[in-house]
Amino acid sequence: GAGGSNAGININENCIVTKPNHPAFMAKLYTTGVIQNGIRNFSNSDGLLVNGNQGHYLTRVDFNQGSHYNSSTTRFTAPVDGFYIFEIVMSTNSSGPASGYWSPEIYVNGSRYSGGWQRQNESGYLKVRQSFYFELSANDYVEPGYESAQTVTLSGQNDAYKFYTYFTGYLVA
Repeated sequence: GAGGSNAGININENCIVTKPNHPAFMAKLYTTGVIQNGIRNFSNSDGLLVNGNQGHYLTRVDFNQGSHYNSSTTRFTAPVDGFYIFEIVMSTNSSGPASGYWSPEIYVNGSRYSGGWQRQNESGYLKVRQSFYFELSANDYVEPGYESAQTVTLSGQNDAYKFYTYFTGYLVA
């Protein structure tokens, strides 16, 4: 086998390649939440309000292969070196000023990465989806965040088949 705790693959006694450390997760906002203006990290206690309370609310975990996503901190920790893909989706059914915007972002080991933004000047449901690709080392951590020019109400849902606001990721290679 490849051996070691940082191995991305193993070769078993029958010469079959396995991926014992192949993490994947999907965490969703379980209810309606509010993001405030500014640059904020979902993992910080000021990042998301639900019923007026601050905390970590991406807690509806549909799957967590290897248990490397921690819903109490909204943090994913890479178990092995490799190439990872993450996606953050933020959905809203509110409207804001024409000068307003909001964007999903991601933090890797505390460093902020931004991908794009959505102008919040339309009524009805709006969704911003941003994918991020990183080569990570074992024990690197990734957290979702956002930037917003105004307060935005995010849509969440407590149904397994609805994906309004979520954070997901997996090891590619």
